[in-house]
Amino acid sequence: MSALTLLDATPEGTVDFEFLIDERYANINGVMHGGAAGVIFDMCTTTALGPLARPGFWECVLLIIPPPFSRFRL
Repeated sequence: MSALTLLDATPEGTVDFEFLIDERYANINGVMHGGAAGVIFDMCTTTALGPLARPGFWECVLLIIPPPFSRFRL
């Protein structure tokens, strides 16, 4: 992501980013695509949480993708 710049980070888990939103991240209405916003948010918050990680912090449950139109609970 060449448009994302890390400005500052602390061991306490805070980060400051600068991000240039251009046409690559827009939907057909000319506003930021929700999927792009989600991915960017995920990347930035993971960077903030990294310094707080301890053994076992990143362990997770395997999520199996269900068939279309099925219900599941997380």
